[in-house]
Amino acid sequence: MFHRLRSAQPVVILGDFNAVTGTDRTCYPTVLGPHGHGTPNDNSERLLNFCSGAGLRTGGLWFQRKDIHRLTWFSNDGFTAKEIDHVLVNTRWSLLRNCRTYRSLEFDTDHLPVIATLAIRLKRLSKKTITTPLYLNVRALQNQSVSSRFELELSNRFAALDEDSLANWECFRETMQEVANITVGNKPFLKRAWISDKTRDLICQKRDARLHREKVAYKSLSQDCRSSIRQDRQTWAETMAAEGEQRLHDGQLHDAFANFRQLRSSFIRFSAPISAADGTLLSDRCSKLACWREHYEGLLNRQPTSPPAQLVQDASVASPSPDIPVDPPTQAEVISAINKLRSSRAPGICGIHPNN
Repeated sequence: MFHRLRSAQPVVILGDFNAVTGTDRTCYPTVLGPHGHGTPNDNSERLLNFCSGAGLRTGGLWFQRKDIHRLTWFSNDGFTAKEIDHVLVNTRWSLLRNCRTYRSLEFDTDHLPVIATLAIRLKRLSKKTITTPLYLNVRALQNQSVSSRFELELSNRFAALDEDSLANWECFRETMQEVANITVGNKPFLKRAWISDKTRDLICQKRDARLHREKVAYKSLSQDCRSSIRQDRQTWAETMAAEGEQRLHDGQLHDAFANFRQLRSSFIRFSAPISAADGTLLSDRCSKLACWREHYEGLLNRQPTSPPAQLVQDASVASPSPDIPVDPPTQAEVISAINKLRSSRAPGICGIHPNN
């Protein structure tokens, strides 16, 4: 997909690459900035090779930041933190102006948002008059007092105009817009209006708990936030459906279908069909789940096979090698193995951090 783009186009790639770039710029001087961070992992070389071949550079490494404004992922152990989310921009355009993480935004994830400021310098053209559209609160005219006030104000404005001004379309339009803006006002824009004040308070408490590193309170408040958000959305959906049915009953088709459009999903989910064992295409969810279940049952539940006869014969006549130690590991060997572990790694099943 990337190679389909034209080289003259500005390219911005954002995502969780699960790769720590490190600080060595020897082989990648145009990709890595002077302010690298962390120890490279398995995906680092793949990311850097891709950026080098595609003419991209990592945005966050070109700005000197504190670690709290650079690290993007925090482990559940409370100690491990890495910079694995990156903003990649191509070097042909000088787009990047700023790139950093923000801790004040609250999301239900262990990643912090990475926000980059981009600016494209285009050729200056002649200035054109741009008319900003007015989003008037037309629904307020259903109120009798607002409607009467609008008619009175409009009649007073038109009575003060002469015949030439009334015949002028620009004057007529400006008068109508000015009166409507004064009496009716702009349409209120409510983003996520279905979130209640109780949920917003819980989100603020959860953010404070995260910033103060109160793990127990943060986990408890996260569960409460999810439950409250689900309840608020269900309440909002029921209210919108009831209002839509009432407006549909009253003959207000435009407002009714406006409510119904808000209830549908913002995007359509497309599911690619899969091929069954007999070659037929399956598109519905139940058939695909049954096909995958059958495939993995046959793949993972195979009957054990017996080893070859030659291998059994060689094993029966083989003698133990004295060069291979089979004794329990000594304390020095355990300490040496622990010292070889990479720092800032998340603990394993044992729950013991490598730095301990």
